[in-house]
Amino acid sequence: AAHEADAQPLPPLEASRPERSRCETCSAEAKYRCPACSTLSCSLQCVKKHKATQHCSGKRDRTAFVAIQEFDDKTIRSDYHLLEGAMRSIEGASRAARVVDAPTRPKSVYPSRRKLAIAAQERGVELELMPVGMQRQKENTSYYDARRKRIAWRVELMFPHFGIHHTEAAVPETASIHSILARLLMPDTEQGSETPAAPHESTASVHASSTARNCAQSKVHQVEDGQRRFLRHRLRAYSRAGLHNLTVLMAVHQQPANDPRYYRLSLDETLGEALCSRVVLEYPALHIILPEEARSAYPLLEEKVQ
Repeated sequence: AAHEADAQPLPPLEASRPERSRCETCSAEAKYRCPACSTLSCSLQCVKKHKATQHCSGKRDRTAFVAIQEFDDKTIRSDYHLLEGAMRSIEGASRAARVVDAPTRPKSVYPSRRKLAIAAQERGVELELMPVGMQRQKENTSYYDARRKRIAWRVELMFPHFGIHHTEAAVPETASIHSILARLLMPDTEQGSETPAAPHESTASVHASSTARNCAQSKVHQVEDGQRRFLRHRLRAYSRAGLHNLTVLMAVHQQPANDPRYYRLSLDETLGEALCSRVVLEYPALHIILPEEARSAYPLLEEKVQ
């Protein structure tokens, strides 16, 4: 009997193992434990379902209270990383606040252009500056002369009868519209104003360097004079018409393309007076109209198109 008792079969090996944990969603064999609430799950689908049904974030609460008796190396590392993350967030918020509070300046407004814009505003001119890289911005040579306290404007003169565009790089705001046209169209107005006088013989030896500089400038002026003579010859119809018979117009900014309007400028007013209370895009552009040209093609701002 004793021998028969010893021969009894042993229980199966699987029965001797501890029972594995089960998924709390589908009762399958669990593989994951939620860091936040320790819920067991077997797959990604069960994890998502657990989060949705129990409104669980799935993230361990790093600020939860831990008794001192339960402290270990893992808890200390967790607290250290939590403090590091908080410091990074504070530094990032400080940098963002400095960027937001810093005064913003468009890239197109360099110091010289800002001075020009301020000076134009003081004179009642609504100067609109274009972004850096735009063609009109790159062409603009206008500037504010702080020493003389005046603006030198780049002025574009357009003669639509012949399709000619001419540009003056720096016209003082005190110059009259009449003098701008006379300098270009009338030969007598250039004498003594553009070509520097030759140095006196008695002072040539004393001012040798000044003489050389004047000679170089004289050559430049000779080239400019030649170009002006050629341009004046092409525009001789405007000279023959007489300056006081010409009409000077400036296009109204931001008008529809199918409804252009123009300001009529007086020849006797200065360039600064002509631009006052008007919008200028980078620099002024003036249209010079012959008496025989159709005025209907250039409706003035106060006129109504029939």
